[in-house]
Amino acid sequence: METTLTKRKHFTQEKKRLIVKEHLSTGIPIPVLARKYGIHAITLYGWKRSMNNKKEPSEIDPETIKKLVEENDRLRADNKNLMAKVGDLSIRNDILKEGLDFAQKKAILKALESPKKSKKIIGMR
Repeated sequence: METTLTKRKHFTQEKKRLIVKEHLSTGIPIPVLARKYGIHAITLYGWKRSMNNKKEPSEIDPETIKKLVEENDRLRADNKNLMAKVGDLSIRNDILKEGLDFAQKKAILKALESPKKSKKIIGMR
């Protein structure tokens, strides 16, 4: 029985990028491309996933950068407005808590004073 060992193929990042780009641009199925280049389809799927997750700086066009900067500026302005509103609401909440504490203390004092008045009203001395 004779076995032949095949050498493992190593592809450069550029070659991997070209193979994935060929799949994306022509629409050739990954299994077909895998057979064409003599690699396993799972390997090619992994290359595709890793290249989709990290974009090269050269692949980002100026229009996309401009949109991202505008969105970032808009989000910063929204964040600033929301922080101001939260600050106002916190102040109002503190004021209302102090008012509630004051009202509760006043009610407690009134409740403590009312038995004395009721004794006078009933006629007890």
